Amino acid sequence: MNLSKSLIIALSLTLTLASCSKEVDIMDSEFNTSSPVEQFSDLQVSDNFDWNTSREVELTIKGLPTQLEINKLISIEDVDGTVFYTQVWKMSDTGKIQFDIPAHYSQINVRYGRIIKSLRISAGGLAEFSFAQQITETN
Repeated sequence: MNLSKSLIIALSLTLTLASCSKEVDIMDSEFNTSSPVEQFSDLQVSDNFDWNTSREVELTIKGLPTQLEINKLISIEDVDGTVFYTQVWKMSDTGKIQFDIPAHYSQINVRYGRIIKSLRISAGGLAEFSFAQQITETN
């Protein structure tokens, strides 16, 4: 019984001493050279700082001629499946869709029925989708 009490006391002491640390005051830090910000207007940022948290993307869709009219739901999603935009689209139509996404996204998924394509978004906010499937030769 004495051993278990000693062990508990030793562990408690170790945890107590290990959790004690000096708190660093960020305001007194040598790295902080600016004055404290008390209002939003006090913020100092570079002239090229972009405050936008979203950006507009223009998706160009290249239609595929079909003998029968095919209308399905086209959806634009992030890589985790969150849908940004949906619309019924005729497969033979060529056109553009504009939508907003979080500014840090550089890739989207476009889903049309069983067709799912992952697309990169250019720095200018452009992406391109085609219904045509790439065929690879196998021997």
